[in-house]
Amino acid sequence: MSKKRFALVRRTLGLALLQTALFVLIILAVCTATPLHIALLRALDSSGQSGFCDAEIVSIAHAMTAVMRGADREILSSWFTADEVLHMKDVQWLFGVGCRLLAVLSVASAICLVPGGCRLDRLDNMRCSRWALCACMLLPLLIGVPFAFDFTGMFVFLHRLAFPENELWLMDPRIHKMVVVYSEPFFISAVCIIGAMCLVSIVPLVVAAARGFGKDRSGSDTLQEELN
Repeated sequence: MSKKRFALVRRTLGLALLQTALFVLIILAVCTATPLHIALLRALDSSGQSGFCDAEIVSIAHAMTAVMRGADREILSSWFTADEVLHMKDVQWLFGVGCRLLAVLSVASAICLVPGGCRLDRLDNMRCSRWALCACMLLPLLIGVPFAFDFTGMFVFLHRLAFPENELWLMDPRIHKMVVVYSEPFFISAVCIIGAMCLVSIVPLVVAAARGFGKDRSGSDTLQEELN
């Protein structure tokens, strides 16, 4: 592999990892954003079907986001059953995996984006942006499209995948208030917000890729010629 080809692959990988890290950061931020939880819970419980008053809804949102950030999950026991509180142990574990993944992606992208021995010109950087955009959008599309067609089915599938050793996440709304407060519309709204924020986050990469596409078409040399 030539030095230039290696530099192109390295920068493309670095941009893709950086954008993926941003996706993960957005997911973690939405999951722990207390004001967002409060706003969604208030909007979805406007008729009071959960049985909690507004002050309790606010307290639950504060407690839930604190638990996801690592606080003692027993603070939720004032509103939820022991099984529901125990389920939050799995949620905390999953959130921890997300944090570690964010750290790994951030470090790996930083390493890949450190300038190497081969200098890339502006057109090369634009082409790398285009390839990185295609690479980092593959996983969101593979997950997002099935969610759009069957949210409940994908929700159940991902829970079975994330928590294969127990079924604490299977709750009865007649007994477990957590699924009444944090109902399916809450998760649909959260996924839509995450999707919108992810789309906004890729705008710089899209702009760079689009400019690269125009430059690539107008240039006299093809990419293959430059790599050789």
